[in-house]
Amino acid sequence: MKILKTTLSLSVVAIIILFASCKKSVPKQIKYIPKDASFVFAANAKRLNDKLEGSQVKIDSLLKVVFTESKVAPEDIKKWEDLKDAGIDWQSDIFGFVQQRGSMMSGTSQVFGAVAAVSSASKLEAYLKKQMPKATVKKVDGYSEIELDGDAVAGWNDEVLILTGATQTRSFSDDNAASGKTASTQLATLFKLKTEESALAIDPFKNFIKEKADLLLWVNSGGAFNALPMLGMTKISDLVKDSYSGIVVNFENGKVEANITSYSGKVMADMIKKYPPSAVDLDMVTTYPSNNVTGLLSVNFDLGLIAEIIRYGGFEATANQYLTTLGFTVEDVTKAFKGDMAVVFSDFVVEEKSNPDYPEYKTKTPSIKYVFNAKVGDKASYNKVLSALAAKGWLTQTATGYTPAMPLGGFVVVELNEKNMLVASDSTLLGQYKTGTGKAGIPGDVISKGKGKVAYMYVDLSKIFSVIPVDSSSIDIMNQVKATFKDAYVSADKYEGNTSKGVMELRTGNEKENSLATLVKLGWAVANKFKQEEARAAAASDAAEAADSVAVDSTVAVPVAPVK
Repeated sequence: MKILKTTLSLSVVAIIILFASCKKSVPKQIKYIPKDASFVFAANAKRLNDKLEGSQVKIDSLLKVVFTESKVAPEDIKKWEDLKDAGIDWQSDIFGFVQQRGSMMSGTSQVFGAVAAVSSASKLEAYLKKQMPKATVKKVDGYSEIELDGDAVAGWNDEVLILTGATQTRSFSDDNAASGKTASTQLATLFKLKTEESALAIDPFKNFIKEKADLLLWVNSGGAFNALPMLGMTKISDLVKDSYSGIVVNFENGKVEANITSYSGKVMADMIKKYPPSAVDLDMVTTYPSNNVTGLLSVNFDLGLIAEIIRYGGFEATANQYLTTLGFTVEDVTKAFKGDMAVVFSDFVVEEKSNPDYPEYKTKTPSIKYVFNAKVGDKASYNKVLSALAAKGWLTQTATGYTPAMPLGGFVVVELNEKNMLVASDSTLLGQYKTGTGKAGIPGDVISKGKGKVAYMYVDLSKIFSVIPVDSSSIDIMNQVKATFKDAYVSADKYEGNTSKGVMELRTGNEKENSLATLVKLGWAVANKFKQEEARAAAASDAAEAADSVAVDSTVAVPVAPVK
Protein backbone atom coordinates (compact mmCIF):
# COMPACT_ATOMS: atom_id res chain seq x y z
CA MET A 1 0.00 0.00 0.00
CA LYS A 2 2.81 2.38 0.89
CA ILE A 3 4.53 1.65 -2.43
CA LEU A 4 1.23 2.28 -4.24
CA LYS A 5 0.79 5.67 -2.52
CA THR A 6 4.35 6.63 -3.36
CA THR A 7 3.84 5.63 -7.01
CA LEU A 8 0.61 7.64 -7.23
CA SER A 9 2.27 10.66 -5.65
CA LEU A 10 5.14 10.53 -8.13
CA SER A 11 2.65 10.16 -11.01
CA VAL A 12 0.74 13.24 -9.89
CA VAL A 13 3.98 15.23 -9.62
CA ALA A 14 5.03 14.06 -13.09
CA ILE A 15 1.66 15.12 -14.56
CA ILE A 16 1.92 18.54 -12.92
CA ILE A 17 5.45 19.03 -14.26
CA LEU A 18 4.39 17.91 -17.75
CA PHE A 19 1.41 20.29 -17.75
CA ALA A 20 3.53 23.17 -16.53
CA SER A 21 6.11 22.56 -19.26
CA CYS A 22 3.41 22.96 -21.93
CA LYS A 23 2.40 26.39 -20.67
CA LYS A 24 4.16 29.59 -19.68
CA SER A 25 3.27 32.30 -17.21
CA VAL A 26 1.37 35.40 -18.33
CA PRO A 27 4.03 37.81 -19.73
CA LYS A 28 4.30 41.18 -18.00
CA GLN A 29 4.20 42.89 -21.42
CA ILE A 30 0.47 42.36 -21.95
CA LYS A 31 -0.61 44.74 -19.20
CA TYR A 32 0.62 47.51 -21.53
CA ILE A 33 -1.54 46.33 -24.47
CA PRO A 34 -5.01 47.96 -24.79
CA LYS A 35 -8.01 45.71 -24.23
CA ASP A 36 -9.63 46.88 -27.49
CA ALA A 37 -6.54 46.29 -29.68
CA SER A 38 -7.77 44.84 -32.98
CA PHE A 39 -4.65 42.76 -33.60
CA VAL A 40 -1.92 41.52 -31.27
CA PHE A 41 1.16 39.77 -32.62
CA ALA A 42 3.87 38.01 -30.61
CA ALA A 43 7.14 36.42 -31.71
CA ASN A 44 9.68 34.49 -29.68
CA ALA A 45 13.08 35.42 -31.09
CA LYS A 46 14.94 32.70 -29.21
CA ARG A 47 12.68 29.86 -30.36
CA LEU A 48 12.83 31.06 -33.97
CA ASN A 49 16.62 31.42 -33.87
CA ASP A 50 17.05 27.98 -32.27
CA LYS A 51 14.96 26.34 -34.98
CA LEU A 52 16.98 28.00 -37.72
CA GLU A 53 20.28 27.02 -36.14
CA GLY A 54 19.01 23.46 -35.75
CA SER A 55 18.81 23.38 -39.56
CA GLN A 56 22.24 24.95 -39.98
CA VAL A 57 20.87 28.40 -40.86
CA LYS A 58 22.77 31.19 -39.09
CA ILE A 59 20.96 34.53 -38.93
CA ASP A 60 24.17 36.40 -38.18
CA SER A 61 25.84 34.91 -41.26
CA LEU A 62 22.88 35.86 -43.47
CA LEU A 63 22.85 39.41 -42.12
CA LYS A 64 26.59 39.81 -42.66
CA VAL A 65 26.13 38.89 -46.32
CA VAL A 66 23.18 41.31 -46.61
CA PHE A 67 25.15 44.12 -44.97
CA THR A 68 28.18 43.48 -47.18
CA GLU A 69 26.26 43.27 -50.45
CA SER A 70 24.11 46.29 -49.56
CA LYS A 71 27.24 48.27 -48.68
CA VAL A 72 25.91 49.11 -45.22
CA ALA A 73 28.22 51.49 -43.36
CA PRO A 74 30.35 49.89 -40.62
CA GLU A 75 28.81 52.15 -38.00
CA ASP A 76 25.33 50.94 -38.93
CA ILE A 77 26.48 47.32 -38.67
CA LYS A 78 27.82 48.13 -35.22
CA LYS A 79 24.38 49.45 -34.21
CA TRP A 80 22.85 46.08 -35.06
CA GLU A 81 25.51 44.18 -33.14
CA ASP A 82 25.09 46.46 -30.12
CA LEU A 83 21.33 45.81 -30.13
CA LYS A 84 21.95 42.23 -28.98
CA ASP A 85 23.19 43.57 -25.62
CA ALA A 86 21.03 46.68 -25.39
CA GLY A 87 19.12 45.73 -22.24
CA ILE A 88 16.25 43.97 -24.08
CA ASP A 89 15.21 40.49 -22.90
CA TRP A 90 15.45 38.52 -26.13
CA GLN A 91 14.44 35.33 -24.30
CA SER A 92 10.91 36.70 -23.86
CA ASP A 93 8.17 37.30 -26.43
CA ILE A 94 8.11 40.58 -28.33
CA PHE A 95 4.58 41.91 -28.84
CA GLY A 96 3.11 44.17 -31.50
CA PHE A 97 -0.43 45.53 -31.62
CA VAL A 98 -2.78 47.70 -33.68
CA GLN A 99 -5.63 49.65 -32.09
CA GLN A 100 -8.26 50.96 -34.52
CA ARG A 101 -10.75 53.70 -33.82
CA GLY A 102 -13.25 55.61 -35.92
CA SER A 103 -16.08 58.11 -35.75
CA MET A 104 -18.28 60.01 -38.17
CA MET A 105 -16.76 63.34 -37.12
CA SER A 106 -13.06 62.67 -36.64
CA GLY A 107 -12.43 59.91 -39.19
CA THR A 108 -10.39 56.80 -38.44
CA SER A 109 -7.08 56.31 -36.68
CA GLN A 110 -4.69 53.45 -36.08
CA VAL A 111 -2.44 53.33 -33.06
CA PHE A 112 0.43 50.91 -33.41
CA GLY A 113 2.82 49.75 -30.77
CA ALA A 114 5.48 47.21 -29.84
CA VAL A 115 6.26 45.97 -26.33
CA ALA A 116 9.40 44.08 -25.27
CA ALA A 117 10.61 42.96 -21.86
CA VAL A 118 13.61 44.85 -20.43
CA SER A 119 16.54 43.07 -18.79
CA SER A 120 18.48 46.25 -17.93
CA ALA A 121 16.95 49.73 -18.12
CA SER A 122 20.38 51.37 -17.71
CA LYS A 123 21.84 49.42 -20.66
CA LEU A 124 18.81 50.29 -22.79
CA GLU A 125 19.10 54.01 -22.03
CA ALA A 126 22.82 53.95 -22.78
CA TYR A 127 22.16 52.23 -26.11
CA LEU A 128 19.50 54.75 -27.17
CA LYS A 129 21.66 57.72 -26.18
CA LYS A 130 24.55 56.28 -28.20
CA GLN A 131 22.40 55.78 -31.29
CA MET A 132 20.66 59.18 -31.03
CA PRO A 133 23.13 61.55 -29.35
CA LYS A 134 21.10 64.65 -30.30
CA ALA A 135 17.82 63.34 -28.85
CA THR A 136 16.74 64.24 -25.33
CA VAL A 137 15.72 61.62 -22.80
CA LYS A 138 12.73 62.88 -20.79
CA LYS A 139 12.06 61.52 -17.33
CA VAL A 140 8.28 61.21 -17.02
CA ASP A 141 6.08 59.79 -14.27
CA GLY A 142 7.54 56.32 -13.76
CA TYR A 143 9.23 55.93 -17.15
CA SER A 144 11.71 57.51 -19.57
CA GLU A 145 10.90 58.74 -23.07
CA ILE A 146 12.77 59.59 -26.25
CA GLU A 147 11.48 60.77 -29.64
CA LEU A 148 12.13 58.61 -32.68
CA ASP A 149 11.95 59.33 -36.40
CA GLY A 150 8.57 59.15 -38.10
CA ASP A 151 6.45 60.74 -35.35
CA ALA A 152 7.00 57.79 -33.04
CA VAL A 153 8.34 57.62 -29.49
CA ALA A 154 10.03 55.05 -27.28
CA GLY A 155 9.41 54.75 -23.56
CA TRP A 156 10.81 52.35 -20.98
CA ASN A 157 10.92 51.47 -17.32
CA ASP A 158 12.44 48.54 -15.41
CA GLU A 159 9.85 46.15 -16.93
CA VAL A 160 9.26 47.00 -20.58
CA LEU A 161 10.22 49.00 -23.65
CA ILE A 162 7.31 50.47 -25.62
CA LEU A 163 7.48 51.89 -29.15
CA THR A 164 4.33 53.63 -30.36
CA GLY A 165 2.94 55.97 -33.00
CA ALA A 166 -0.24 56.55 -35.00
CA THR A 167 -1.73 57.23 -38.40
CA GLN A 168 -5.01 59.06 -39.00
CA THR A 169 -7.44 59.41 -41.91
CA ARG A 170 -9.66 62.43 -41.46
CA SER A 171 -13.34 62.58 -42.30
CA PHE A 172 -14.92 65.04 -44.71
CA SER A 173 -15.92 67.30 -41.83
CA ASP A 174 -14.30 70.73 -41.83
CA ASP A 175 -14.53 70.71 -38.04
CA ASN A 176 -11.86 68.05 -37.88
CA ALA A 177 -8.96 70.49 -37.74
CA ALA A 178 -7.19 69.02 -34.72
CA SER A 179 -5.00 65.97 -35.13
CA GLY A 180 -5.33 62.86 -33.01
CA LYS A 181 -3.40 62.07 -29.88
CA THR A 182 0.30 62.76 -30.03
CA ALA A 183 2.66 59.83 -29.75
CA SER A 184 3.74 61.08 -26.31
CA THR A 185 0.13 61.11 -25.13
CA GLN A 186 -0.36 57.58 -26.46
CA LEU A 187 2.77 56.44 -24.65
CA ALA A 188 1.52 57.91 -21.39
CA THR A 189 -1.83 56.18 -21.87
CA LEU A 190 -0.15 52.81 -22.39
CA PHE A 191 2.04 53.12 -19.31
CA LYS A 192 -0.97 54.10 -17.18
CA LEU A 193 -3.39 51.41 -18.42
CA LYS A 194 -5.47 49.95 -15.62
CA THR A 195 -5.94 46.19 -15.48
CA GLU A 196 -9.53 46.46 -16.69
CA GLU A 197 -8.36 48.58 -19.65
CA SER A 198 -5.59 46.20 -20.73
CA ALA A 199 -5.53 42.80 -22.42
CA LEU A 200 -5.31 41.30 -18.92
CA ALA A 201 -9.06 41.91 -18.65
CA ILE A 202 -9.76 39.34 -21.41
CA ASP A 203 -9.77 35.85 -19.87
CA PRO A 204 -9.47 33.98 -23.20
CA PHE A 205 -6.45 36.13 -24.08
CA LYS A 206 -4.72 35.36 -20.78
CA ASN A 207 -5.13 31.63 -21.42
CA PHE A 208 -4.12 31.94 -25.06
CA ILE A 209 -0.96 33.91 -24.36
CA LYS A 210 0.37 31.16 -22.08
CA GLU A 211 0.79 28.82 -25.06
CA LYS A 212 4.37 28.03 -26.03
CA ALA A 213 4.71 29.08 -29.65
CA ASP A 214 7.03 30.54 -32.26
CA LEU A 215 4.40 33.09 -33.29
CA LEU A 216 1.07 34.15 -31.80
CA LEU A 217 -1.71 36.17 -33.45
CA TRP A 218 -4.78 37.52 -31.64
CA VAL A 219 -7.72 39.07 -33.50
CA ASN A 220 -10.35 41.10 -31.64
CA SER A 221 -13.35 41.35 -33.98
CA GLY A 222 -15.11 43.83 -31.72
CA GLY A 223 -12.02 46.03 -31.63
CA ALA A 224 -11.81 46.01 -35.43
CA PHE A 225 -15.41 47.28 -35.57
CA ASN A 226 -14.26 50.48 -33.85
CA ALA A 227 -12.88 51.59 -37.21
CA LEU A 228 -16.29 51.13 -38.90
CA PRO A 229 -18.53 53.77 -37.32
CA MET A 230 -21.49 53.13 -39.64
CA LEU A 231 -21.70 49.43 -38.71
CA GLY A 232 -20.79 50.17 -35.12
CA MET A 233 -24.03 52.16 -34.81
CA THR A 234 -26.15 49.11 -35.73
CA LYS A 235 -27.02 45.98 -33.78
CA ILE A 236 -24.61 44.06 -36.01
CA SER A 237 -21.83 45.23 -33.70
CA ASP A 238 -23.38 43.10 -30.93
CA LEU A 239 -22.70 40.01 -33.03
CA VAL A 240 -18.94 40.52 -32.80
CA LYS A 241 -18.86 41.87 -29.25
CA ASP A 242 -16.49 39.72 -27.13
CA SER A 243 -15.59 37.71 -30.24
CA TYR A 244 -11.93 36.75 -30.60
CA SER A 245 -9.61 34.43 -32.50
CA GLY A 246 -6.26 33.16 -31.28
CA ILE A 247 -3.72 31.54 -33.62
CA VAL A 248 -0.72 29.59 -32.32
CA VAL A 249 1.95 29.06 -35.00
CA ASN A 250 4.85 26.62 -34.75
CA PHE A 251 7.47 25.75 -37.34
CA GLU A 252 8.15 22.01 -37.28
CA ASN A 253 10.11 19.64 -39.50
CA GLY A 254 8.30 19.44 -42.83
CA LYS A 255 5.37 21.65 -41.87
CA VAL A 256 4.08 24.94 -40.49
CA GLU A 257 1.25 24.25 -38.08
CA ALA A 258 -1.26 26.79 -36.78
CA ASN A 259 -3.85 25.92 -34.14
CA ILE A 260 -6.84 28.27 -34.12
CA THR A 261 -9.31 28.90 -31.31
CA SER A 262 -12.34 31.10 -32.01
CA TYR A 263 -14.43 32.59 -29.21
CA SER A 264 -17.93 33.90 -29.88
CA GLY A 265 -19.72 36.50 -27.77
CA LYS A 266 -23.01 35.65 -26.07
CA VAL A 267 -25.29 36.90 -28.86
CA MET A 268 -23.51 34.96 -31.62
CA ALA A 269 -22.95 31.90 -29.43
CA ASP A 270 -26.69 31.69 -28.67
CA MET A 271 -27.46 31.85 -32.40
CA ILE A 272 -24.97 29.09 -33.22
CA LYS A 273 -26.47 26.89 -30.48
CA LYS A 274 -29.86 27.38 -32.15
CA TYR A 275 -28.49 26.54 -35.61
CA PRO A 276 -25.46 24.27 -35.03
CA PRO A 277 -23.39 23.01 -37.99
CA SER A 278 -22.96 19.30 -38.67
CA ALA A 279 -20.04 17.27 -39.99
CA VAL A 280 -19.23 17.75 -43.67
CA ASP A 281 -20.38 15.16 -46.20
CA LEU A 282 -17.11 14.03 -47.78
CA ASP A 283 -18.97 11.80 -50.27
CA MET A 284 -19.69 15.01 -52.16
CA VAL A 285 -15.91 15.23 -52.69
CA THR A 286 -14.70 11.65 -53.02
CA THR A 287 -17.08 10.84 -55.92
CA TYR A 288 -15.51 13.56 -58.07
CA PRO A 289 -14.40 11.84 -61.32
CA SER A 290 -10.72 12.79 -61.62
CA ASN A 291 -7.32 11.48 -60.55
CA ASN A 292 -5.84 14.95 -60.82
CA VAL A 293 -7.60 16.86 -58.01
CA THR A 294 -5.98 20.23 -57.28
CA GLY A 295 -8.09 21.39 -54.34
CA LEU A 296 -11.37 21.08 -52.50
CA LEU A 297 -13.62 22.87 -50.04
CA SER A 298 -16.39 21.21 -48.03
CA VAL A 299 -18.52 23.04 -45.46
CA ASN A 300 -21.69 22.57 -43.47
CA PHE A 301 -23.72 25.28 -41.79
CA ASP A 302 -27.39 25.82 -41.14
CA LEU A 303 -28.58 28.65 -43.37
CA GLY A 304 -31.12 29.46 -40.68
CA LEU A 305 -28.19 31.23 -38.99
CA ILE A 306 -28.09 33.72 -41.86
CA ALA A 307 -31.80 34.40 -41.50
CA GLU A 308 -31.31 34.88 -37.76
CA ILE A 309 -28.50 37.41 -38.33
CA ILE A 310 -30.61 39.33 -40.87
CA ARG A 311 -33.51 39.33 -38.42
CA TYR A 312 -31.35 40.45 -35.48
CA GLY A 313 -29.78 43.26 -37.50
CA GLY A 314 -33.21 44.61 -38.38
CA PHE A 315 -32.83 43.97 -42.13
CA GLU A 316 -35.48 41.25 -42.57
CA ALA A 317 -38.33 43.62 -43.43
CA THR A 318 -36.24 45.41 -46.08
CA ALA A 319 -35.03 42.12 -47.60
CA ASN A 320 -38.52 40.64 -47.69
CA GLN A 321 -39.93 43.81 -49.21
CA TYR A 322 -37.85 43.08 -52.30
CA LEU A 323 -37.99 39.27 -52.27
CA THR A 324 -41.80 39.15 -52.02
CA THR A 325 -41.94 40.95 -55.37
CA LEU A 326 -40.20 37.84 -56.75
CA GLY A 327 -42.55 35.47 -54.98
CA PHE A 328 -40.66 34.23 -51.90
CA THR A 329 -39.06 35.36 -48.61
CA VAL A 330 -35.70 35.22 -46.81
CA GLU A 331 -36.93 32.21 -44.86
CA ASP A 332 -37.81 30.38 -48.08
CA VAL A 333 -34.26 30.86 -49.41
CA THR A 334 -32.52 29.75 -46.19
CA LYS A 335 -34.78 26.70 -45.80
CA ALA A 336 -34.29 25.67 -49.44
CA PHE A 337 -30.79 24.33 -48.84
CA LYS A 338 -29.63 21.77 -46.31
CA GLY A 339 -26.29 23.43 -45.55
CA ASP A 340 -24.01 20.80 -47.13
CA MET A 341 -21.84 22.45 -49.78
CA ALA A 342 -18.68 21.34 -51.56
CA VAL A 343 -16.53 22.40 -54.49
CA VAL A 344 -13.74 20.37 -56.08
CA PHE A 345 -11.10 21.61 -58.54
CA SER A 346 -9.00 19.44 -60.85
CA ASP A 347 -6.85 19.26 -63.99
CA PHE A 348 -5.29 22.70 -63.65
CA VAL A 349 -3.30 23.48 -66.79
CA VAL A 350 -1.78 26.45 -68.56
CA GLU A 351 -2.21 26.13 -72.32
CA GLU A 352 -0.95 28.20 -75.21
CA LYS A 353 -3.95 29.27 -77.26
CA SER A 354 -4.43 31.42 -80.36
CA ASN A 355 -6.48 34.58 -80.20
CA PRO A 356 -9.76 33.90 -82.13
CA ASP A 357 -9.61 37.34 -83.78
CA TYR A 358 -5.85 37.34 -84.38
CA PRO A 359 -4.70 33.71 -84.86
CA GLU A 360 -1.07 34.75 -85.25
CA TYR A 361 -1.01 35.87 -81.60
CA LYS A 362 -0.81 33.18 -78.94
CA THR A 363 -1.23 33.58 -75.21
CA LYS A 364 -0.76 31.23 -72.25
CA THR A 365 -4.14 30.80 -70.60
CA PRO A 366 -4.86 28.91 -67.36
CA SER A 367 -7.89 26.62 -67.16
CA ILE A 368 -9.33 24.38 -64.49
CA LYS A 369 -12.21 21.95 -64.13
CA TYR A 370 -14.60 22.12 -61.19
CA VAL A 371 -17.93 21.07 -59.71
CA PHE A 372 -19.88 22.93 -57.02
CA ASN A 373 -22.63 21.03 -55.17
CA ALA A 374 -25.20 22.31 -52.66
CA LYS A 375 -27.75 19.86 -51.24
CA VAL A 376 -31.45 20.72 -51.25
CA GLY A 377 -33.12 21.09 -47.85
CA ASP A 378 -36.85 21.75 -47.55
CA LYS A 379 -38.24 20.76 -50.97
CA ALA A 380 -41.38 22.90 -50.68
CA SER A 381 -39.32 26.05 -50.09
CA TYR A 382 -36.83 25.05 -52.78
CA ASN A 383 -39.54 24.51 -55.40
CA LYS A 384 -41.24 27.74 -54.39
CA VAL A 385 -38.07 29.74 -55.03
CA LEU A 386 -37.29 28.01 -58.34
CA SER A 387 -40.81 28.27 -59.74
CA ALA A 388 -40.97 31.94 -58.77
CA LEU A 389 -37.67 32.64 -60.57
CA ALA A 390 -38.93 30.68 -63.59
CA ALA A 391 -42.10 32.77 -63.63
CA LYS A 392 -39.91 35.88 -63.78
CA GLY A 393 -38.05 34.44 -66.76
CA TRP A 394 -34.76 33.97 -64.88
CA LEU A 395 -34.87 30.14 -65.01
CA THR A 396 -35.97 27.66 -67.65
CA GLN A 397 -37.51 24.31 -66.71
CA THR A 398 -35.88 21.22 -68.24
CA ALA A 399 -36.36 17.46 -68.02
CA THR A 400 -33.99 17.28 -65.02
CA GLY A 401 -35.00 20.49 -63.21
CA TYR A 402 -34.12 24.10 -63.94
CA THR A 403 -31.27 25.96 -65.61
CA PRO A 404 -30.55 29.70 -66.07
CA ALA A 405 -32.52 31.24 -68.92
CA MET A 406 -29.56 33.40 -69.94
CA PRO A 407 -26.57 31.54 -71.47
CA LEU A 408 -23.55 31.64 -69.15
CA GLY A 409 -20.88 30.67 -71.64
CA GLY A 410 -19.06 27.42 -72.27
CA PHE A 411 -17.17 27.38 -68.96
CA VAL A 412 -20.22 27.41 -66.63
CA VAL A 413 -22.97 24.79 -66.58
CA VAL A 414 -25.77 25.07 -64.00
CA GLU A 415 -28.40 22.51 -63.07
CA LEU A 416 -30.95 22.79 -60.26
CA ASN A 417 -32.59 19.41 -59.81
CA GLU A 418 -34.73 18.03 -56.98
CA LYS A 419 -31.70 17.01 -54.88
CA ASN A 420 -28.89 19.43 -55.65
CA MET A 421 -27.86 22.77 -57.05
CA LEU A 422 -24.91 21.94 -59.30
CA VAL A 423 -22.46 24.24 -61.08
CA ALA A 424 -19.68 22.78 -63.24
CA SER A 425 -17.04 23.78 -65.75
CA ASP A 426 -18.55 21.56 -68.47
CA SER A 427 -21.53 19.27 -69.06
CA THR A 428 -19.43 16.10 -69.52
CA LEU A 429 -17.81 16.46 -66.11
CA LEU A 430 -21.18 17.27 -64.53
CA GLY A 431 -22.73 14.13 -66.04
CA GLN A 432 -19.90 11.95 -64.74
CA TYR A 433 -20.17 13.52 -61.27
CA LYS A 434 -23.94 12.96 -61.10
CA THR A 435 -23.57 9.22 -61.63
CA GLY A 436 -21.77 9.05 -58.28
CA THR A 437 -19.50 6.25 -59.46
CA GLY A 438 -16.34 8.32 -59.81
CA LYS A 439 -13.42 8.23 -57.43
CA ALA A 440 -11.33 11.33 -56.77
CA GLY A 441 -7.57 10.89 -56.77
CA ILE A 442 -7.11 12.29 -53.26
CA PRO A 443 -4.66 10.68 -50.79
CA GLY A 444 -6.35 8.86 -47.91
CA ASP A 445 -4.58 10.94 -45.25
CA VAL A 446 -5.96 14.10 -46.85
CA ILE A 447 -9.56 12.84 -46.67
CA SER A 448 -9.14 11.55 -43.12
CA LYS A 449 -8.20 15.04 -41.91
CA GLY A 450 -11.66 16.26 -42.94
CA LYS A 451 -13.73 13.58 -41.20
CA GLY A 452 -16.00 14.92 -38.48
CA LYS A 453 -15.16 18.55 -39.30
CA VAL A 454 -17.69 21.29 -40.05
CA ALA A 455 -15.39 22.89 -42.62
CA TYR A 456 -12.44 21.51 -44.55
CA MET A 457 -10.23 22.89 -47.33
CA TYR A 458 -7.28 21.30 -49.11
CA VAL A 459 -4.93 22.63 -51.82
CA ASP A 460 -2.30 20.57 -53.63
CA LEU A 461 0.37 23.24 -54.12
CA SER A 462 2.84 20.91 -55.83
CA LYS A 463 0.37 20.25 -58.68
CA ILE A 464 -0.30 23.96 -59.15
CA PHE A 465 3.37 24.94 -59.28
CA SER A 466 4.25 22.00 -61.53
CA VAL A 467 2.23 23.36 -64.47
CA ILE A 468 3.04 27.07 -64.18
CA PRO A 469 5.22 27.94 -67.18
CA VAL A 470 8.51 29.76 -66.56
CA ASP A 471 11.27 31.04 -68.79
CA SER A 472 14.79 29.67 -68.70
CA SER A 473 16.07 32.48 -66.46
CA SER A 474 13.63 31.62 -63.65
CA ILE A 475 13.59 27.84 -63.86
CA ASP A 476 16.02 27.40 -60.95
CA ILE A 477 13.82 29.46 -58.62
CA MET A 478 10.65 27.69 -59.75
CA ASN A 479 12.30 24.33 -59.11
CA GLN A 480 13.08 25.47 -55.57
CA VAL A 481 9.49 26.66 -55.13
CA LYS A 482 8.22 23.24 -56.27
CA ALA A 483 10.56 21.54 -53.81
CA THR A 484 9.48 23.87 -50.98
CA PHE A 485 5.68 23.71 -51.09
CA LYS A 486 3.82 20.40 -50.96
CA ASP A 487 0.22 21.08 -49.89
CA ALA A 488 -1.95 22.85 -47.32
CA TYR A 489 -5.18 22.24 -45.47
CA VAL A 490 -7.53 24.03 -43.09
CA SER A 491 -10.15 22.37 -40.88
CA ALA A 492 -12.67 23.52 -38.26
CA ASP A 493 -14.29 21.51 -35.45
CA LYS A 494 -17.83 21.74 -34.12
CA TYR A 495 -18.61 24.43 -31.55
CA GLU A 496 -18.37 23.54 -27.90
CA GLY A 497 -20.17 26.19 -25.89
CA ASN A 498 -18.88 29.47 -27.33
CA THR A 499 -15.61 28.02 -28.65
CA SER A 500 -14.51 26.41 -31.90
CA LYS A 501 -11.08 25.00 -32.70
CA GLY A 502 -9.39 24.59 -36.03
CA VAL A 503 -6.07 23.73 -37.65
CA MET A 504 -4.11 25.18 -40.56
CA GLU A 505 -1.14 23.25 -41.88
CA LEU A 506 1.33 24.00 -44.67
CA ARG A 507 3.47 20.99 -45.57
CA THR A 508 6.90 21.52 -47.10
CA GLY A 509 8.87 19.18 -49.33
CA ASN A 510 11.79 18.41 -47.01
CA GLU A 511 10.27 16.50 -44.10
CA LYS A 512 13.60 16.33 -42.25
CA GLU A 513 14.24 20.09 -42.25
CA ASN A 514 12.51 22.69 -40.10
CA SER A 515 9.96 24.53 -42.23
CA LEU A 516 11.21 27.95 -41.09
CA ALA A 517 14.67 27.17 -42.44
CA THR A 518 13.12 25.89 -45.68
CA LEU A 519 11.14 29.13 -46.13
CA VAL A 520 14.15 31.32 -45.23
CA LYS A 521 16.30 29.53 -47.80
CA LEU A 522 13.63 30.07 -50.46
CA GLY A 523 13.32 33.75 -49.55
CA TRP A 524 17.08 34.11 -49.71
CA ALA A 525 17.22 32.49 -53.16
CA VAL A 526 14.42 34.72 -54.48
CA ALA A 527 16.13 37.85 -53.10
CA ASN A 528 19.41 36.87 -54.77
CA LYS A 529 17.58 36.23 -58.03
CA PHE A 530 16.01 39.69 -57.97
CA LYS A 531 19.42 41.19 -57.26
CA GLN A 532 20.96 39.35 -60.22
CA GLU A 533 18.16 40.54 -62.50
CA GLU A 534 18.61 44.13 -61.33
CA ALA A 535 22.35 43.91 -61.98
CA ARG A 536 21.74 42.41 -65.42
CA ALA A 537 19.21 45.15 -66.28
CA ALA A 538 21.61 47.85 -65.06
CA ALA A 539 24.46 46.41 -67.15
CA ALA A 540 22.22 46.26 -70.23
CA SER A 541 21.15 49.86 -69.67
CA ASP A 542 24.78 51.00 -69.32
CA ALA A 543 25.71 49.13 -72.51
CA ALA A 544 22.83 50.74 -74.42
CA GLU A 545 23.85 54.22 -73.23
CA ALA A 546 27.45 53.55 -74.23
CA ALA A 547 26.34 52.37 -77.68
CA ASP A 548 24.21 55.51 -78.15
CA SER A 549 27.16 57.68 -77.11
CA VAL A 550 29.45 56.02 -79.65
CA ALA A 551 26.81 56.43 -82.38
CA VAL A 552 26.50 60.16 -81.67
CA ASP A 553 30.26 60.72 -81.59
CA SER A 554 30.76 58.88 -84.88
CA THR A 555 28.17 60.93 -86.76
CA VAL A 556 29.86 62.88 -89.57
CA ALA A 557 28.30 65.99 -91.06
CA VAL A 558 27.99 65.68 -94.88
CA PRO A 559 28.84 68.97 -96.65
CA VAL A 560 26.25 70.25 -99.08
CA ALA A 561 27.45 71.76 -102.39
CA PRO A 562 26.48 75.41 -102.86
CA VAL A 563 23.81 76.15 -105.42
CA LYS A 564 25.11 78.02 -108.44
